[in-house]
Amino acid sequence: MAPTPPACPSTAWPDTATPSTKQACARSTNPTCGGELTRTSGALRARALFAEHPETTAVVCGNDLIALGVLDVCREIGKRVPEDVALTGFDDMSFSSAGPLQLSTVTVPRDLMGRRAARMLLQRIAGDESPPRNERLPYGIQVRDTTARRG
Repeated sequence: MAPTPPACPSTAWPDTATPSTKQACARSTNPTCGGELTRTSGALRARALFAEHPETTAVVCGNDLIALGVLDVCREIGKRVPEDVALTGFDDMSFSSAGPLQLSTVTVPRDLMGRRAARMLLQRIAGDESPPRNERLPYGIQVRDTTARRG
């Protein structure tokens, strides 16, 4: 039998994490709960969020997988999306526009991001010693079923 993974340390959470989120994480045997961008961690955090703040009417997630975890919990506890809780993701993953309830999400230009990162890496390899820089890339917002109120 495989050993049980250690509980996620509460010290992995930023100071802004709520006590119930930290407690839920500390009780978890899921090694991905401490900041991972997964469906499982999204569900774990959503349970803590709704337990501490049942009045929550909107959740903005760090990626689309986290949003799926939040959606799972909304269904479990009887909250309707978007009627009771508006929900957004980030990344516009292919599954976001599939299925009966399509996820509202932020789109990012993955190809452009990859080309720019490759160019910067090649410049470094060629000896460029200029200071690191940030580049702003365009983004979009796909308003879909999880935020659009149905008429």
